[in-house]
Amino acid sequence: MLLNAFASVLSSSQSSGMEDTTVYPFWLSLICFAIVPAIIEEYIFRGVILGAYLKVEMMAAVLNSSLLQSI
Repeated sequence: MLLNAFASVLSSSQSSGMEDTTVYPFWLSLICFAIVPAIIEEYIFRGVILGAYLKVEMMAAVLNSSLLQSI
């Protein structure tokens, strides 16, 4: 859905239908499927989880965050 929205915005053709959104540019696929999830994962595990556990103890925060990320 997100990829279709990006493709429709970036599409230069004025044709309607799905034929112009079935083949995506490589860079758009790379952004949607590799870069965005990696940034969100780092934010969740390093920002939210590690930040919450740092209030308790630093060693426990690092170990719990690493354990959850490895699962």
